[in-house]
Amino acid sequence: MQLKLRRSQREAGLVSTNVIFCLDARSDLTVQERANLARFKLYDQVIYNSEASRRQLDKGAASADGSTRGSLKQLMHVAMAAVRLNITV
Repeated sequence: MQLKLRRSQREAGLVSTNVIFCLDARSDLTVQERANLARFKLYDQVIYNSEASRRQLDKGAASADGSTRGSLKQLMHVAMAAVRLNITV
């Protein structure tokens, strides 16, 4: 397995300048490691969700009332959770 890390930073904000730091991590797996993931059905397994991501997912589940508005709110909360820290296989 090879672990590839990429870090970056950018400035954001209209009135005051905030610095946003990012760290992207990717892994390149060998053929045997990919076979093991398929064998044990580990693809799409969630390893870690940040607290902020879990809160958004909980809000999305609470807003699902079967109506169109509830579905749109749930979709918005799921999208917000996706931009939080989530680690999956």
